[in-house]
Amino acid sequence: RVCGQYFLCKQEHTPFDVVAWHGNYVPYKYALEKFINVGSISKDHIDPSIFCVLTAKSKTPGHPLVDFLIFSPRWDVASETYRPPYYHRNGSTEFMGLLYGAYGGRSDGFQPGGASYETGFCPHGVAYEEFKAASEMELKPMRISEGSIAFMIESSMMFTLTDYAMERTGKLHEHNPKMWDNLKGQFVNHIPQVNADLHALGLPPLTTD
Repeated sequence: RVCGQYFLCKQEHTPFDVVAWHGNYVPYKYALEKFINVGSISKDHIDPSIFCVLTAKSKTPGHPLVDFLIFSPRWDVASETYRPPYYHRNGSTEFMGLLYGAYGGRSDGFQPGGASYETGFCPHGVAYEEFKAASEMELKPMRISEGSIAFMIESSMMFTLTDYAMERTGKLHEHNPKMWDNLKGQFVNHIPQVNADLHALGLPPLTTD
């Protein structure tokens, strides 16, 4: 299917009907359900790059051209942490999609076949309601992403979005900025204690103005 129309092509063979390959490039099929997740079993929330399945190197050491990551069923057991994807701004471009199931790390409705895009250096994170629930929940071992697989393509390069994707599909969803209106720096809840500590050190107090 291309541009809303279906096309059919029959052929007697394909370029993959060969008995040998030259170089390092070969077709490969991998069941993502077999991927073994690696993560923290003590504290803190580790960068999602630990879920990297495949990576393509660039000419710059330490800066992959593209990483392919997945988020599949696994245990979440870390203590003293914030478990959803934390608020961040990174140099990489992130393109994320949901293959099947329901993914709880998104700020609003995220259906199978849908995708999200965060350009490099653009701050992003979950809605206030999800932040509040995650901040107050009991941190006991729990299964997450059960029955679902989401993927992320993370690149050091900028992605170009087509005019069709942005203007003509009728499927574009933009976050309502009000979803973050109630969010505030949590340290302001502890201003009295911070100021008491500053006073004990002979330093001026903080203000929230």
